[in-house]
Amino acid sequence: MFGQLDIGVAGPMFFLTLIMIPIFGLLIWKILGMMIEKDIDLITGIVAIFAIVMLFGLSIWAPHPAIPIVVILTVVSCAVAYPFALDMLDKFLSRQVDVEQLDKAHYALSQNPSNPVPRFEIARLLYEMGLKGSAILLAENTLAGLSTTMDPSRNASFRDMFKVEESKAKYWRKTLTDPHAYDPIPCPRCQALNPPGQIACQKCEGPFLLDILRHNTRTSSIVGRLVLSLALVAITIGVGAVIGLTLGGIYQVLAFLVMMGLVGFILWRLFADLH
Repeated sequence: MFGQLDIGVAGPMFFLTLIMIPIFGLLIWKILGMMIEKDIDLITGIVAIFAIVMLFGLSIWAPHPAIPIVVILTVVSCAVAYPFALDMLDKFLSRQVDVEQLDKAHYALSQNPSNPVPRFEIARLLYEMGLKGSAILLAENTLAGLSTTMDPSRNASFRDMFKVEESKAKYWRKTLTDPHAYDPIPCPRCQALNPPGQIACQKCEGPFLLDILRHNTRTSSIVGRLVLSLALVAITIGVGAVIGLTLGGIYQVLAFLVMMGLVGFILWRLFADLH
């Protein structure tokens, strides 16, 4: 505790803590505003506020004189993570454009279900947005339904007109490494499991893939993940620092390694579908 610290250490640390009070207050105010505006959900907001309060508490009731400095470095680390957040937002905006194109392709297909062009466009967009198993099977099923009868005037079949799409489908299947790419996909409307390659839900006939991608590209979804990632990173660094500095010795190294591993895992887990 601060009462146990040398005055030459406690004084500067307490001064640093006073400097952080308005910063922590502004952060909590910002989180509350985002919760009111529904930019983030209730759970994400609570986790973020808990992280802020925890760091503030550590800076006041520090079990080690270096903890307030660690708290400040944690806040700085979150600020440094801002470019990473911007990169995620750029990917998010790109995915929004892809969803809009997917919506247009769905509409074009509904206007002419026999037209293979929007089917191949849907397959391309699904592949780019991470639903690779569905994309591959949709492209292959579409190709299988095309006529191979030769047209004497063009010396080619209707399927021959889609050589590029056929080449893409073969490349996609050849390079696929995800063992779960062909797992059934639940419909967000009726929860029915659909095999990959389907465009409409087999039970409710809704555009379940489009619904899933729309949900994943809501503004509240990406902003919430950004806030949650920074909050969890702050909690991880704070707890890791307390454990390492309190125990000392080899535990400092272990705490640092575990902390870095958890930070990397948190960021990967929250944003894996945007890579």
